[in-house]
Amino acid sequence: MIQNLKDLIESLQASNIRLALHLIEGGGVGFMLLGHLLALKNWYPDEAIQKKSAHLFYANASGSLGRFIAETWSKEYHGEFNEVKVSEQLDRLRGFTEINLGELAWMSLKLRQRGGKFCLENKIGASEHILREIKSGTSLFLSNFELSALPQEIGLFTDLTVLNISGNHFRVLPEEIARLRKLEKIYFVRTPLLPSVVRWLENTFPRIFAEKYYYEANDLKSEEQYLKAYLLFVKSQKMNESAPESWHQAAKCLWAVQRYEAAQAHYLRAHQAYERVLRQKPYQAYYWFAKASILARWQQKKASQAAYRQAVSLNPHYRQHFKEEEDFQAYWQDADFAQV
Repeated sequence: MIQNLKDLIESLQASNIRLALHLIEGGGVGFMLLGHLLALKNWYPDEAIQKKSAHLFYANASGSLGRFIAETWSKEYHGEFNEVKVSEQLDRLRGFTEINLGELAWMSLKLRQRGGKFCLENKIGASEHILREIKSGTSLFLSNFELSALPQEIGLFTDLTVLNISGNHFRVLPEEIARLRKLEKIYFVRTPLLPSVVRWLENTFPRIFAEKYYYEANDLKSEEQYLKAYLLFVKSQKMNESAPESWHQAAKCLWAVQRYEAAQAHYLRAHQAYERVLRQKPYQAYYWFAKASILARWQQKKASQAAYRQAVSLNPHYRQHFKEEEDFQAYWQDADFAQV
């Protein structure tokens, strides 16, 4: 009977919960369900269910537990969505053995999507089930959980496209992460991964890191840290050779520090890469615009005009970017070119 009542409550359906509360009230088993009742009292969105659960909780809890909950615990971390604080909140109940902390933490996870840190660290059920509750669509956010280890069950979620493991303490990762072949983003800021682990991630997910380093390089370039940006653009290109943008941006960085000969070599690589892409994707306006800008840098006006005209015909939006693109700067005063 107890398990049936738990199942009804954990369904989170209001009709099932009302039935469970009715049965608890008449069955005298409330003392065995204090964790569930406390969770409903504090976090269930239906006010009538909150009040009924509160009544049953205080009717079945010891005086000391009831006073602690009423006077202190329920007022702490109200609305708090920090996993560390939630764990601290749950830990403060360890002295009250009449309440099942595991069940309370599980209900916290189901009702307010917080408590995952506590559940993982205290092994409240299978890690797979806990991670499944934390997971949102094809994203899994374990940021600021301050975990000492990442569960190997992470490898079971092969549909993941986003993984955020920032703000944790572990330095290594389970090899099972390599199964996540659909990953498009991985974040690990403030997680002290070993350099060897980062290199392994780079080799396992080269396209993810190519994009990561590309955007980091863009930030450095905007800050006029051209040589640092250049090195990251080159690193990005090596990880994703099908992305000509990295060669192009690397060329701009070298041009900015007056290393013209090296810059021209990179412009040539970028131009050749754009040509290859356009043979396969001739309707991509961006690549026509990029090609036009390189040809402008080379002072090949007619060829540049033709490529620019093709870009604008595919996407008129690129007219607005004409004067924003530094490779077109030789023609900024040329009204005829801008109006093609």
